[in-house]
This record gives sequence, structure tokens and C-alpha cells, in this order.
Amino acid sequence: MHKEQAVEQLKEYSRAKERRPFLEMKLQALQRRMERYPEKIRATMAVMARIEETVKADSMIIEDVESCLEMLDEREKRLLWHFYIHRTYDYIEILNEKLCVERSQIYRLKDKALEKYMMLSLASFY
Repeated sequence: MHKEQAVEQLKEYSRAKERRPFLEMKLQALQRRMERYPEKIRATMAVMARIEETVKADSMIIEDVESCLEMLDEREKRLLWHFYIHRTYDYIEILNEKLCVERSQIYRLKDKALEKYMMLSLASFY
């Protein structure tokens, strides 16, 4: 896995985690719609099938990434979290405060954490 792929996988994990509650709510709403409007069942079922496919794909992404993240220590998880998963405008300042290291050291630690994550997420590794 290349660095760009690892970064994209972490970002997709973030999107999947954010999407999950909405998709579950949407499925419930569609099920209620099918009960109320049986004449629209075919169109509703098609939409539900697409959403269920997305939920299944998202679940696989979440599972894959979380299994790799479990193997990282807390500092490595925190670095990847703030850099790629839940990035805010002040992520460097947050990491600086939480880790008590200088900005340049944060980037070195992030690169090492990403490298370890890439190694763990390699399909050929297992």
C-alpha cells in the first residue's frame, strides 16, 4: 500500500463513520414509506438495496481500518485521528498540546504512525 492509498483509506473510514447513522435512519424511513405507500414498493426497494450495499461496504471499511488501528499505540492512533480521520483547523495545536512535542516532531511521529498503519493494512502482510 502506498502512502496516498493509506491516507485515502483513513479519510474514507472517516466518511463511512459519519455516513452510517444517516443511512440507518434513511433505511428506517424507507421501510415506513413502504408500509404507507405499497404502490411505490418497487422504487423504494431499489433505493433500499443501494443504501444497504453502501452500508455493507462502509462496514467492511470500518472493520478493516479499526482492526489496524487497534494495533497502534494511543499516540499513533491520536496522530492519525487528528491528521486524517477527524481533522480540524487547529489539529496541529491540539496535537502539540496533547503530545507535548514540537511541530516538526509531530510530523515525524505522524509519518511513523502512517508507515506502521500501512504495514498493518497490507493485504500481503496476512
